[in-house]
Amino acid sequence: MSKITGYSDAPYLIREAGEALEAATMGALKTSDNKIYKADDAAGYNLVGVIQEDTSSGDKVTLLYPVAWVDNSSINAVTNSHIGGVCYVEDESTVASASGAGIGTPLIAGRVLEVDSTKGVLVDFSAKAAVSASAT
Repeated sequence: MSKITGYSDAPYLIREAGEALEAATMGALKTSDNKIYKADDAAGYNLVGVIQEDTSSGDKVTLLYPVAWVDNSSINAVTNSHIGGVCYVEDESTVASASGAGIGTPLIAGRVLEVDSTKGVLVDFSAKAAVSASAT
């Protein structure tokens, strides 16, 4: 797993961590208990941003809604043809082009801004809320 890099300062959210979390990975709000967990493609999670510091379960965690480079899926890779469209969470540091093989419930990560074979996928996480209704 790679750490998310190149993220910018942006609005933030502070919530209780539902499990131990690593800095520079994607965090999701679990709707059943309103706590933050590693982003997962399971039902009942909403991606909220990038975790800013290592955090233990029960501690407060800060998340930013940034633009960041994340890993590209080896199963459903994001390509240049996806620029401007949405990408989906595959795990806490990887995005995918579609909710297909290896991906469970579709969880939109955000809008694809750029794709690079070395850096990965540049994602605008702040666009997640705006695209959720129209993309699902």
